[in-house]
Amino acid sequence: MNGAPIWQAQIWLNPGAPVGHNLGSSRQDLVPRLARGRPTAAWPALVSALFSLCGQSHRLCAELAIAAARSTAPNIPVARDLQVESLREHLRRILLDWPRLLAADDATQAQAHRDLLDCPWPSPTAPVPEAMPPLLHWLERRLLGQPSAEWLANWHDGGLTWLEEWCRSTPGWLPSLLHQARPCDHTLALAPATALPADGPLLAALFASALPDPMLPLWQGHPAHTGPWSRRNLRGRATPTSAWACLGARLAEVIALCLPDAAGRSGSGWLAWGGETLAPDHGLGWVEMARGLLLHEVRLGPVPAGDGSGHLAAARVIAPTEWNFHPQGAAAAAIADLPTAAPDVAPDVAVGLLMAALDPCVPYTLSSQREDYPVAGAATGHPASITHGQREQRDA
Repeated sequence: MNGAPIWQAQIWLNPGAPVGHNLGSSRQDLVPRLARGRPTAAWPALVSALFSLCGQSHRLCAELAIAAARSTAPNIPVARDLQVESLREHLRRILLDWPRLLAADDATQAQAHRDLLDCPWPSPTAPVPEAMPPLLHWLERRLLGQPSAEWLANWHDGGLTWLEEWCRSTPGWLPSLLHQARPCDHTLALAPATALPADGPLLAALFASALPDPMLPLWQGHPAHTGPWSRRNLRGRATPTSAWACLGARLAEVIALCLPDAAGRSGSGWLAWGGETLAPDHGLGWVEMARGLLLHEVRLGPVPAGDGSGHLAAARVIAPTEWNFHPQGAAAAAIADLPTAAPDVAPDVAVGLLMAALDPCVPYTLSSQREDYPVAGAATGHPASITHGQREQRDA
C-alpha cells in the first residue's frame, strides 16, 4: 500500500509554489476496503474508531446513511450529540492549537492551558441543558470578557471591524492573541458560490450524477470549501474572506452552540444534518460538524435469512479536510500567495494562521525543497521539512 495510513497521515505544504504543486497529502482512502462485507450493525462503531478525532460525528453520519439506505428514520439523538462533540472539538482547537499556531508567548500558552484544565467540559453522557450554563459562565469569564449573547450579536452586526475593537479593548489572553495575529492575515478563496451546501437533495444529486473521488472531491466540477463559516443557518450572512475572519466565525459558533436551543439559531438547533435515499439499499448521510460538512455513503448487501441486519456492500466517506485541502482548493490558493500576500511575516507564522483557520485533521509539514507534491493518496515519501505542525497524529 502506497503512502501512510490514516493514523500516520500528514499534509505537506510549500508556500510560494504554484497551485497544483504546493500541497500534498498522504491520507489514504481505507474506508472501501474496510467496509465491504462488514456487518451493517457494526459499521458505525468501526468507522467512529477509524476517524477517532471526530468519532461521534462519523458514527452519527454512518447511522444516517444506513437509515437512508433502508428508507427508515434514524432513532438516535443526532442534534444533541453533534452539538456536544462539535463544541468540545472547537474548544480543544482554541485552547490547544491556537496558542501554538498563532505563535503565543509562554505566558499566554500557560494561561490557555490553565483555562483548558478549568473548563467545565460538557460530558457526552450528561444532560446537555444542565451542562451549558456552567460552560457559558466559564466562556464569558475566561475568553470573552462579556455576556455571550452580546458578543455574538456584536459579531453578526459589526463583523471584522467589531472583532478588531474587541481584541484591542478586552483584557485576556484570547483577545490579545487574536490582536497579535491580525497583521499576519491573508485572503482566502471562500466565495459563497464555492461553499459545499448542507442540502440533502443537492448532495444526493452530486452522488447520483458523478461519483466524487473521496480523496479529491469536486463540487460542480470545482474544489469547494466548508467550515463554521458555511453553515446552512448562516445563509444570508457575509462569508469570511480571510484566515483571521475564520477565527471569528469559529468563536461565534462556540457561543451559538452553548446558547439555549432555538431551531436554526443556537444550541442543538444550530448544526444541520440529514440523510437521503439514493436508491434501494443505497443511502447518503451528512452532518455539519466542527470542521465542516461530513458525508457518508453506504450500499447495503442482500440480507440472507437469519442474518439480522445484513452486511455492507460498499461505503465511502468524504471528510472536510479533503475539501479544504484539495490540491487545487482554498488552502492551496492561499499557500501559493503567501510570500507576496504577507512579505513581512515568516512563512511558518503565516501558515500557522491558515491552519488555525481551515483546521486540517492531520499534522502538516512545511517544505522548501520539494515542489511537485503527489496528490492525495499517492504519496511515497516525505519531503525535506523546515518546520512541523506539532499536532497529535489524529484524524477526523
